[in-house]
Amino acid sequence: PLFRSGNMNYQVMAQEIEEHTGGLSASPHLVPGQTNILGYEQGITILSHCLDRNVPYMLGLWQDLFNSPNFEDIDHLVALLKMRAQELTSQLSDNGHALAMSYASKDLTPVGRIGEQFDGISQTTFLNGLVDGEDYADVASKLAQIAVHVLDSTSIRCAVNVVPERASEMDSVLEGFLDNLPSNRFDPPGHVE
Repeated sequence: PLFRSGNMNYQVMAQEIEEHTGGLSASPHLVPGQTNILGYEQGITILSHCLDRNVPYMLGLWQDLFNSPNFEDIDHLVALLKMRAQELTSQLSDNGHALAMSYASKDLTPVGRIGEQFDGISQTTFLNGLVDGEDYADVASKLAQIAVHVLDSTSIRCAVNVVPERASEMDSVLEGFLDNLPSNRFDPPGHVE
């Protein structure tokens, strides 16, 4: 993973993920409204997979990431920001036409605007500006603030692929996982600068 969690630094966490899972990933989730062009659903999709015997361990890793995210390794944060900024900048030449179309249509719908902010020219510009800045401790602090709002179990939906014989077992494992996630740990939505 990109950051440490609880008592594990990012190297140990990466090793645990590699040994027990097929990987953990997270990405923005944005779906246009079905009946209203101005409506949308926004969230984060987390994906992972593993052997049946490793499911509790894999969910434990997710639980650690949700319950105690740690963004204090500023040097690692800077390296990750620079790496992602470079990836996005490289995409400009590889996918320039598609990115230009996305940027041009961003004002037509909220989904277009948010999607372009997540993964378009605006994101590239924002991230390159962030990399050129010097206050990475402030960036880490803001990531921690965002995590409090985003990593809240009150709005989680789950989809699990499992063989029918293991479905009831998976239900109880998943219920245990959800019961141990943070919930309602923040006041009504505020402003993150």
